[in-house]
Amino acid sequence: MISATTISPLNRRIIDEGAPPFSFGNALEFDGANDYVTGYTLNSNISTISFWFYATANSNRRILSSINSTSETLRLNGTSLISFTTTIFSGVNLNQWNHFIYCSNNGALTKAFLNGNKTTHSTTFGASQIGLGAKTALSFGNNFEGKIDEFAIKENYILSDTEAAQLWNNGNGNNFNNIVGSSDIYWQFNQTSPDSTANDSSGNGNVGTLNNFDTATCWVAH
Repeated sequence: MISATTISPLNRRIIDEGAPPFSFGNALEFDGANDYVTGYTLNSNISTISFWFYATANSNRRILSSINSTSETLRLNGTSLISFTTTIFSGVNLNQWNHFIYCSNNGALTKAFLNGNKTTHSTTFGASQIGLGAKTALSFGNNFEGKIDEFAIKENYILSDTEAAQLWNNGNGNNFNNIVGSSDIYWQFNQTSPDSTANDSSGNGNVGTLNNFDTATCWVAH
């Protein structure tokens, strides 16, 4: 018989709650020069996008883009997240992990969440090829510098406020598929050197292509 004093904190939680705590694992680090990720095209103007980011520079840095367009979609400038010309959130933490949820509802008034806080907005992320970290594939400058983790998209779906709170989990995070049920793409970025692609945990095979990354150094602890 195992005594209570010999059970680790992790196993104690498994016994008490029936599941282990969420583990972020690794993240993908962007150099701010020319790193970007492609590999998925949105087919709908209605979608939920969720990811964690850790910015080490914040001067007009592109985070999420329509990679074949000349207009970026989401950028960090100072402590503000800006979609096109509309400020979605201010108060972004530099050199700290932030969790962002962006719900696009075909231009209708919808919502976003930053670190569990909610706001409404009327911008939309249209059907297009997704790019992480750059303005476009041919236009570098002010690329994202820092780390991105747990990037997930579910199309034709608007996250509920309850699901958003569960996903944020007071900063501890949760698995997107466990909260929402499924995803169209889920790059968890849990890989290690020398991997040159991002595995897709959605089960749909939407592997991410790492462009210009140093694969010997880009996989880092969350």
